Amino acid sequence: MTRGEYEDAEFFAAIAAPHVSFPSYASLERGGVVGEAEVVDCVRQSPSRWFVGEYGFVLRNPKATQFRQIKGALGFFDVRAEQLVGSKEWYESQKAILAGSTEALAALDVIFKQKRDE
Repeated sequence: MTRGEYEDAEFFAAIAAPHVSFPSYASLERGGVVGEAEVVDCVRQSPSRWFVGEYGFVLRNPKATQFRQIKGALGFFDVRAEQLVGSKEWYESQKAILAGSTEALAALDVIFKQKRDE
């Protein structure tokens, strides 16, 4: 996000949701993912105050996640499993799979700590 895009979003939000406060531009983490949602429709009109432009996406099951630094692209893109290795979500899912093996859990802890420290 450029500074200009940030300022545009801040201006729009001040009108649409004046009670929402924005973090400073300098404090924003960039170059990653902060959530996920299922795209269920593309519409040309909506009663939502957030709807602007010719088209809008209808989202279902939005979920905020911890910031994950992931090299991506503008627009929609698939997050490959290898991009999540080392994330908290990946760690928790692997812990559940390996629950019966003390050695495997110890190895998982080592991998997670290495990835986290990279």
